[in-house]
Amino acid sequence: MMQRFLELEVDENGKEKATVLEDKDNYKLFSSARFNLKVMENKKFVKTHFGQYPIIEINFLCSANVTSKSDAVNVCRRAISRAFKQHRYLYESKLSPLKDDEKEDCEQWCGKFTYKGIPDDEVIEGLGCLADYLNKFHKRKVFLLVDEYDSIISKALYDVQNADPETELKELEKAASFAIEVIGYALKNFSKIFKGAFITGILDVGGVSISTLLGNVLRRQFGTKNLCQDFYGFTEDEVCTLFNRFAVTEELREEAKAKYNGYFNGSKQRLYNPQSIVQFLGNLSLGEGALQNYWQQSGYIHNMYKLLEEGSVRRLLFKLLQGVKEDFQFKLRSLDLKDLKSLHNILVNQNLTCYPEIVVRFLVSLGYLTYSFDDHKLQIPNAELIDEITERLRHYFFESSGINSELDEDCSASFSKLTILCDEGESLPKFNEELANFQNSITCLLQRSKLIDPLNEATLQSIITLMCSKAGFLFGNEIIIPKHGTKVDIVLFNDKSGIIMELKCGSNTVQDAFKQIFEKRYYNVFTNKKYFDKRKKSPSLSFVIAMHVDSGNKASVMCLRREDVIHVLDGLQLDARESSLEDRIEIAVNSMGERFINTCCESAILGS
Repeated sequence: MMQRFLELEVDENGKEKATVLEDKDNYKLFSSARFNLKVMENKKFVKTHFGQYPIIEINFLCSANVTSKSDAVNVCRRAISRAFKQHRYLYESKLSPLKDDEKEDCEQWCGKFTYKGIPDDEVIEGLGCLADYLNKFHKRKVFLLVDEYDSIISKALYDVQNADPETELKELEKAASFAIEVIGYALKNFSKIFKGAFITGILDVGGVSISTLLGNVLRRQFGTKNLCQDFYGFTEDEVCTLFNRFAVTEELREEAKAKYNGYFNGSKQRLYNPQSIVQFLGNLSLGEGALQNYWQQSGYIHNMYKLLEEGSVRRLLFKLLQGVKEDFQFKLRSLDLKDLKSLHNILVNQNLTCYPEIVVRFLVSLGYLTYSFDDHKLQIPNAELIDEITERLRHYFFESSGINSELDEDCSASFSKLTILCDEGESLPKFNEELANFQNSITCLLQRSKLIDPLNEATLQSIITLMCSKAGFLFGNEIIIPKHGTKVDIVLFNDKSGIIMELKCGSNTVQDAFKQIFEKRYYNVFTNKKYFDKRKKSPSLSFVIAMHVDSGNKASVMCLRREDVIHVLDGLQLDARESSLEDRIEIAVNSMGERFINTCCESAILGS
């Protein structure tokens, strides 16, 4: 977009196509009544800058491995060659004022194979030379657009390896520095011929050894208060305008807002992921089916799963995955060389002795987390990202634990059917049949998977949580019950429904697990306003489920639906029918104790 607005439109000989502003092809595009673009309202700005500058557009995105400085040089070589090829007229046009050796230089950069022979030191100078040649040809200042400036750095973080740790970190520094050195050389040595430059990427890397070369570049970091803060992401007003234009229904727009917003700029505004909003609008014909996850991975988070195995970072990320905001004090500053080395050690060498702040800043840069400087709260931005990270965590955990992914899909599908049958109020026989299927699926999963460690309650809790959350629920583990100080193993919830699960292994029975739900007052979990108000959720009890796995990894499951609990309460002729279900259960437990609990146990559905 910026290129089309700023670029001097020329023909194949480098001659300006049109001198009258209204005759320029790009101007006709921007001034179209179809788009009604706000920028065109600023007549003075448009007249001053529209179509005035030769543009260098360079993209350092790389998919190849960057294991050394040599690889980084090759990526830059290709990127500079592509930038030169956009201006072949520099050496092909008869109008070119360049000297013969300068034309030969351009031709070498544009050649299919010849650019590969350009020495490393000339690669550093390549971008600056292109700017110089464009300035000489057009006698105008040049504008530089750089995208993915950090791509080489991101790749080097994972790819650089050496048997000698000191040599490895030095090679990382050289590889990570090279693209910045190329950009910095051009901007520092040819500063007078540049009208401006716009450099964008994901990671804000400001501390590598040659970063002084970018000393004349103003840094505008996402999430901080600056002039650019409203232009990275769609604001609330912009999303409302789009939803009105596309006639999105009220119900669907509220769900979309909840799913795709969540980032913060420096002025406390929430921002929406533009990619996701655009994809959602493109799929509106699917109705609710348009509410998919459109997140595009911007970093190699799969290696970050090692963080979840231990320490403060693991605990923090697990809390965030439950949809909570966490207090976290830190400064959103650029990553320096020391930070890159720490990240490299944790991502590649699995050295977990790093400061959580570095990892948090890294994940915020990649867009997996967002931070509000107003209340110092850290969170996963939205439901889309919670689903994305949970899915990646699921794959990692099941692979590392030896869980069969196909059998996991069967279990997840069965649990999803259970929740749907309960919501739709299906008959008891049909629900009972699916509960038995769920029990058998769990047994099959545990017995046919190659579990790396012996099954215990902690491992079982992780398996069941990750598997059941796939049915579209947020989850909580070890959630404290107000007043009683007890903790629920697993809570699954959304805007309306809540599910309580208690798990047991070994000598206990499924009946023991089921009775514990009532004995320890787990049914009161949804009155924990401190937990649920943070998530802006108000679920009510949908059903309780107990599970026991014996030494042979055979599962037993018991379940009691909301309507079954109400039937038990009515049968016992307890008063307070106007109270909430949780309050009625509390009265029953306090007044009748074992009699009520045993009646619930007798009424529960036992998988068979």
